[in-house]
Parts: sequence; C-alpha cells; structure tokens
Amino acid sequence: TLPKTLPDQIREIEGQIEHDTPEAYVARQLQRTQESEEEEQVLRSAAFRRKIPELYGYRCAVTGLQVMHQHKANLIDACHIVPWADSYDDTITNGIALCPNMHRAFDRGLISIAADHTLLVSDHLKENDSTYGIRPFRGRPLYLPKDRKHWPDPDNLAKHRERFEFGAA
Repeated sequence: TLPKTLPDQIREIEGQIEHDTPEAYVARQLQRTQESEEEEQVLRSAAFRRKIPELYGYRCAVTGLQVMHQHKANLIDACHIVPWADSYDDTITNGIALCPNMHRAFDRGLISIAADHTLLVSDHLKENDSTYGIRPFRGRPLYLPKDRKHWPDPDNLAKHRERFEFGAA
C-alpha cells in the first residue's frame, strides 16, 4: 500500500479526535512505539487546533467573535479545558474555541465555565472600564457546537473550576 500523505493523516486523526473517548486514545497509545507516538501527537495536535474552531463555527464560545478569511485562517484558538500536559486528552470534549484574549484568561483562571455553560469571572480579575473587558460576559451563555456530543465534558469543566477555585458552580 502507498504511504498516506500528510493531509490524509491529519484527516484521519481529525476523525479520531472527533469520535475517540479518552480511554480509546490511551489504549491506542499503549500499543505504539515512542517514535510513532511522537509523530501521532504532532498530527493530533494539528488536528485538534483545526477541528475545535471548525466545530464552533470559527466563533469564540464566550464573545461570539467570528472572523474568517478566504484561506480558512481565523482568529479563534482551540483551547484545552484540562491542560494536555496534565490529561493527555485532546478529544473534542476537552476542547473549546476561544479568541486569544479569552484563551489566555481561561488558561490563567480568570474565567471558567459553569455547569449550565454560562461564563464565570474570577473575583480576582482587575480590569479597567473598557467596553472590551471580560466582566460584561459574566453569566452569559456560551456559543456551543450544534451537536451536543461536541459540547465540553462536564467533568472537565468541573476540573477547571476546581483547579482555579471557582467553587461549585
């Protein structure tokens, strides 16, 4: 058989990311050699970065910002809910599409997501009175993918809230 091209490999891995459970991914990883594991992780990372924004319609889940370019370049990041370094989980339900400012705020614990998919804002957040701040989004519902199976995993959201001491929300 012919070796797969890079675009074919990425499409295959995008399918795995979309449909895998964390358990299925871990089981497959245990069967791989170190070299093939590193190669797959590079491809999975690229697929995760492409697939999450696509499933969210290239729209920030918090702000609704949607900026697209004819060459599919966009300003929306694929954000891990539980950091990959802690979970090795790059499945769809451990991802959320965020604009860069909200991505940084999420990674630093300035914002989190309640169980009802509304935005939580840390009491420790200090910001000026700009109309482009984070506080105006407090309590607003997120923009989520159409298919519920692609929504953030409730356990992962709870881990994020716990990590940054948002309490039971």
